[in-house]
Amino acid sequence: MLTVIVPIYNNKRTVERCLLSILSSNQVVSVVVVDDGSSDGGLDFISDKFRKNIVLGKVKLLKKINGGVSSARNIGLKYVSTDYFTFVDADDWVDSDVLDDLMVNRVYPSGKDVIATPVKGKKCKEIKGDKLISYSLKCMAIGDWPFSVCSSIFNSRLLTSQVYFDERYKHGEDIGFLLMAMTRGSIESIDKAYYYYDTTESTATSYSDGLEGLGYVSIISKKAFFANHGAETMFYSFLVIFKSFFMSVIINFKRRCPLKILYFFNSFFE
Repeated sequence: MLTVIVPIYNNKRTVERCLLSILSSNQVVSVVVVDDGSSDGGLDFISDKFRKNIVLGKVKLLKKINGGVSSARNIGLKYVSTDYFTFVDADDWVDSDVLDDLMVNRVYPSGKDVIATPVKGKKCKEIKGDKLISYSLKCMAIGDWPFSVCSSIFNSRLLTSQVYFDERYKHGEDIGFLLMAMTRGSIESIDKAYYYYDTTESTATSYSDGLEGLGYVSIISKKAFFANHGAETMFYSFLVIFKSFFMSVIINFKRRCPLKILYFFNSFFE
């Protein structure tokens, strides 16, 4: 069964659609909503609209001071109560029929720790094992990243392997979490999309803008990341790092933020 973690921040307008799509799934038994300091009354709206689900224990509401999506997701991870978990952003939604089919016919039989699927509109190769890491890095290097933590399903075993969101970074943290999880367990990608981005509401950061944080670079660049994953992974690791640094130089010089370039080196060597 599946726990879904939903961080919200002033998403009152879209959160009903999001939660209805999740609760339509037969495989979802727990939805953990973490309010990251919203000011639009979204949590009260959920409490009223989904009162029956809250009473039945299927929806759990948590409130915290604003600290960013990473801190909200990390709090949600503490309340995972099922064998599998995933994330959904409050302005997006899922196809519950596709999700149920994926869980029953692919996720449970495989027993993998990470099942990565593309977001709707993207395609991916179906790969198992370490080749998926090099494939993911290759996709990142060419700027065609098909996956998301929200379109991936994780085995709760990973929570004992110190898999978490790095709260120091505001951008790229989802890529960092997914890559970290991939290096800590058995992995597989499945070309079956169930996750829909709302491009009109989404506050997700673009690939190039996300380089400002460079959160995933610190993950990729650590020696432990590619030590046991072969030459191809090492090659694409360095390619992503080079591209990230090159774009960081351009972006931050344009923004007159040269100190952020030095921050890149701190991320690399820490």
